[in-house]
Amino acid sequence: MEGVPKALAAKPCWTPQRHEQRMSIEIPSDCTPIIEQLIASGSYRDESTIIAEGIRLVAAKERLNADIEAGIRQLDAGLGIPASEVYAKAHERIRAIEKDGQ
Repeated sequence: MEGVPKALAAKPCWTPQRHEQRMSIEIPSDCTPIIEQLIASGSYRDESTIIAEGIRLVAAKERLNADIEAGIRQLDAGLGIPASEVYAKAHERIRAIEKDGQ
């Protein structure tokens, strides 16, 4: 995430020891029924937990995008792994998973 130290960007914004800060935000009206449904279903305790989860997901998406960009730079620099190796390792892992599941 731009402007956020990498060590902080990787940390969740909610932990049992967190310190809460009050903020006032506006939610688009088309999101209100979704929020109400998530709370009514018991999936989330309240609006704050939904917003915190959304922020965590945005942060995770930003980290993933940065990882993808780094991978593309590595490929451009010729540091890639041949597809045949990748597929062979993937098939190996699938076989191991299937064997463990039996």
